[in-house]
Amino acid sequence: MFLQGKHTLYVTSRFVGQPDSEDPTPAALPYTIDTTAPFVTLQGESGTPTLTAWDLVSDDAALVARTRVTDTYGSTGTWGEWKPLAIVRSSLPQDAVALSVEVRDEEGNVASASVDLIRGRPDPSLKALGGCGCSAVGAGGGARESTRGAPIPALGLVMAVGIVLAGARRRRSKTAARAPRTPSPHRRWIAVLGLGSLGALGAMNQGCSCGSSNSAAAQTGCGSDCNQPCQPGLPMGLVGAYTSLAKTADNQTIWVAGYNDSAVSSNFSGVYGDLVVGKYDPAKQQVAWTTVDGLPPVQQGVCPDNDPNGWRGGLSDSGDDVGLWTSTQLDANQNPMVSYYDATHKGLKFAAFDGTKWNTQTVLATPGSDIGRYSKMLVVNGNPVIAFLVMEPGNQGKVRSKVVLAKANVAAPAGPGDWAMEDAAVDENGPCRAAFCTGTDTCVKETNTCLTPTVGCTPADCGGTGVCVTIGGKATCGTPIGDTYIDIYPNAFADYISMASGPQGSLGIVIYDRLHGNLVGVAKTGGAWQPTIFDGETGSRAPNSGPDGGISAKDTGDVGVGASLFIGPTGDWHVSYVNGFTEALEYILAPGGGAPTMKPEVVDDGTKLDGQAFADGLHIVGDDSFIAVDASGNVTITYQDATAGTLRIATGSSMPGGTHQWQAHMIPQAGRFAGFFSRQVPNDTTVANWWRAADPASGSISGDVAIVAR
Repeated sequence: MFLQGKHTLYVTSRFVGQPDSEDPTPAALPYTIDTTAPFVTLQGESGTPTLTAWDLVSDDAALVARTRVTDTYGSTGTWGEWKPLAIVRSSLPQDAVALSVEVRDEEGNVASASVDLIRGRPDPSLKALGGCGCSAVGAGGGARESTRGAPIPALGLVMAVGIVLAGARRRRSKTAARAPRTPSPHRRWIAVLGLGSLGALGAMNQGCSCGSSNSAAAQTGCGSDCNQPCQPGLPMGLVGAYTSLAKTADNQTIWVAGYNDSAVSSNFSGVYGDLVVGKYDPAKQQVAWTTVDGLPPVQQGVCPDNDPNGWRGGLSDSGDDVGLWTSTQLDANQNPMVSYYDATHKGLKFAAFDGTKWNTQTVLATPGSDIGRYSKMLVVNGNPVIAFLVMEPGNQGKVRSKVVLAKANVAAPAGPGDWAMEDAAVDENGPCRAAFCTGTDTCVKETNTCLTPTVGCTPADCGGTGVCVTIGGKATCGTPIGDTYIDIYPNAFADYISMASGPQGSLGIVIYDRLHGNLVGVAKTGGAWQPTIFDGETGSRAPNSGPDGGISAKDTGDVGVGASLFIGPTGDWHVSYVNGFTEALEYILAPGGGAPTMKPEVVDDGTKLDGQAFADGLHIVGDDSFIAVDASGNVTITYQDATAGTLRIATGSSMPGGTHQWQAHMIPQAGRFAGFFSRQVPNDTTVANWWRAADPASGSISGDVAIVAR
């Protein structure tokens, strides 16, 4: 919620102890988070000023502006009235010595810019005197432009907000969460806020030196002509979320991949959206990150405003939004490979390091589909294999969701032709969403299908908010589900994919079936993939031969969030996951990948820690679980306490009868809201996790990956 944007909070409720009573139609509460002033550029040449302004949150049409001029007598006037930006931009004063502009967004954040208007031409006699026609910056011949944003207020509430967000894990109800961030539509350099003015030399003559050389070697590498003063390097921001890692065979190097979302600091606030990868430096206890994918395209002859030797090469604008759901493996040369989600193009991507450079490619992307969420990669027989979610238009207006395997036919795939796709599990009955309706079809709430608009409704326009469609053979006013509606999880069959390898190179997959609220295992038996419900439902959905011909399936809960799979040497499946009704972390054993023979075990019910009950009540626990089993059968699960923002570790010692005795502990990380995306480091007693922290004094927010001892 610290991210700038317009959001909608969906609120629903249920009777205590009656999960099925949950209201399926939540109340919608729109709200805006915007602490960043608009970005403003004001230029003036020969008395003709030009104004460019845009905002990270507000549309251009919602921005207002006003001007103030300094006349030819040196008198500075008062600020004019606030008017729409388009009007002010088209009527900038032409007869002034200096011009100042303020631009305000919908939340009242104000940015300003000033410029000395250059009128007339340089005196040609100066050249005749043998000079170069040079003038000092700001001494009458140079255009001066400054961009000053309103300071970002302290964000001391971010920590508390993070607690709320991390726990907002509503199960099958249609509540909302943050959608993947889409990059700014403005493909231009973003000026750093509050850093003073930029100087531009006035009339320059070729062959002259005005204190600097025009040669490329002497250029600063910043600004529109690559020779402007460089602003400070960009902050790394929130780097390394959606963490994954791999360790080299000699146990000497840990490669870490993640997502660089954005930066919020006292002098810069902007969105990035990059895939980042780096080696972990144990001496510095941090990852040496490199941006692999997501940088914006670079315009020929134009350089960034920020230090090009700093983070992102000084590129402050966002490119494609890539890097969610990373999964990392090593090739035969111990170089990293990463699979990840491209939120801009809704596709699956793959990046590989050859020891010198990174190469990226799109594995699969299809217009009208959403492909690549929850990517998980393994190396099988030397070639990468990636499991991921696909959502696409289905039959009769429904949404088809499925687990797909992308299998490389070479060790180093170079493009889409090196991958073969295989469906592992498919559901054809997902409720519609606007993004998957084709043509003029509209997603209609009453049928949960995409329907073609028709005529004959009363009133004809359905009150201006509905849509006329055919339901039950009659023209009926339906309720459209627009493209602004957000599910807290993709309303699909295969969320939270986890994949593991078993004996003889076999593969196993567990998923959270969001549509039915079930934990499902998917195994290949007799050459075909077969799904098995591990928890959340009993009986059969098929019609039976009973007196009513009904079905015997019974809903026993909403389970499977944060699922993690480990397959032991005997082929038994060990799974950790969250029970959405009780908010507890649970464990289940599926012998050989088949149906479990024992009830789930409660690992952590969120009521206490080390035997001490929480004074603030139930904690939301179990997010981002990661499970491992040692040779003695002892189970270790790392996960997050989303209420306290801490990393937890639970150990289950084997007991007679196949059960476990569970003990949970906290791994402290002072000053950090931590525990996100936990990963146990192979062949080690350390755990990687992502954390974030806020500095109320400066308003800066930071986030990174830490590897800590158990």
